[in-house]
Amino acid sequence: MRTDVVRRGRLAGERDSDMQEFLSSMDADRYIAEADLQEDIAHVLMLDRQKINERKTTKQIVNV
Repeated sequence: MRTDVVRRGRLAGERDSDMQEFLSSMDADRYIAEADLQEDIAHVLMLDRQKINERKTTKQIVNV
């Protein structure tokens, strides 16, 4: 296990399967990230519809 500056080695050593599952949240992070991106796009579209953003700006943000 690599040295983790945030935890300062407090989780060093053997990890049981429950602990490993709790600490390994990559799938959940991907799911949350996708939902977060969809929410951000919806917000940008709302700003466009309310004429707060210019259409060009909206297209640039949404197409990234």
